[in-house]
Amino acid sequence: QVNGSASGSVTLLKINANGTLTKLHQFAPPGAQAGMKFGCSVEFVGDVLLVGSSDAQNSSPGSGLVYAYSITSSALPSDPVSFFPSSAQSGDTFGSFLSFSNNRLAVAAGQSVLYLYDVSNLSQCVSPQLIPGRKFTHGVAQVAAGDNHSLFLKEDGSLWASGKNDLGQLGTGDRNARATSKRVYVSGVTQVAAGANHSLFLKEDGSLYAMGDNRFGQLGLAYGGSHKDGVNGVDGLNRPREIAISPSGNHAYVAGYADDTVSWYERNASSGELTYLGMLKDGLNGVDGLDGAYGITLSPDGKHAYVSGDLDDSITWHERNASTGALTFGGMLKDGVNGADGLDGARSVTLSTDGNHAYVTGIMDNTISWYERNATTGSLTFGGLLRDGVNGVDGLRQARDFKISQYKSCSYWK
Repeated sequence: QVNGSASGSVTLLKINANGTLTKLHQFAPPGAQAGMKFGCSVEFVGDVLLVGSSDAQNSSPGSGLVYAYSITSSALPSDPVSFFPSSAQSGDTFGSFLSFSNNRLAVAAGQSVLYLYDVSNLSQCVSPQLIPGRKFTHGVAQVAAGDNHSLFLKEDGSLWASGKNDLGQLGTGDRNARATSKRVYVSGVTQVAAGANHSLFLKEDGSLYAMGDNRFGQLGLAYGGSHKDGVNGVDGLNRPREIAISPSGNHAYVAGYADDTVSWYERNASSGELTYLGMLKDGLNGVDGLDGAYGITLSPDGKHAYVSGDLDDSITWHERNASTGALTFGGMLKDGVNGADGLDGARSVTLSTDGNHAYVTGIMDNTISWYERNATTGSLTFGGLLRDGVNGVDGLRQARDFKISQYKSCSYWK
């Protein structure tokens, strides 16, 4: 998915059985106007792809649309059916977020208004009939909005959140933004509040929970501690880029861009405290490919770590000791060597959920490349790539990040 204004688009990819990617279609904004954010949200309803196109710059009632595309027809419609609010108020940025459940489509308009549509007839139609929308009020007890995130408290006491999540303000346990609402707490919540980049909620037993930005102590949490490069024997933290936690939760790993390192730490599950254990450094003891260490991820089985080298134009793999957390350099692939391609400016490295394939974005190559993973040795074999401007592929210029959906055989990049 590529977010933007009038030039935005949504690209649908298929993940093949062998891990390769095939572009199915690129959806462009029909009749786009300045200020329209086509692709700001996407959702599947059966075999229909819904694309939000909000208009934050237009204050007139009903600003923004939701487009519906069939993704099974051999002839994809050039003029998709569009949904619009039947009673929108001035300032509603309709289509900014979408959520689908039980044949009901919820469309956010602004920070505190939802519209509900019956979409039970969409799954079989190339040109589904329009169904008038209405404000969604049933079941929602309270709404709170921050600068770029929203909280929804339902009457059953469950807490839902959507929007920006770079500081953990959604409380989902990660820092991934949510274009559709995700349940954060199952029951027992009685009140919610949101600051610019933090969230608070109160439970019926009187306990208070806080998540998000705590730079000024707004969460009311006691400071736990930190490690600083070069202090008390800690090394490898000069300009850290990404951190990964082992599947067991016992160890943490950090890619140090300016140190050309990957370092590891023991994690105390009770206090969260980290204890520095060691590191691998580019050019020492046979280690290579860590110049400008940037992205890092661990395999689902916890046996291997993978690190991208932005300045080395490489992807490296390392065997992991599950007991000590220590890494041992295993090998690397380098852009332009032995057939590997797409690694110029390697940034994000992502493993498929089954652990069989790895995907790397190349910011200088304008690519997404994929690799077959040997689950025993951790080694990678170059499989192929998609490059911006080649064979109809678009939207990969300076590709930085890559995500794989959990429920569909599709992936999105930005």
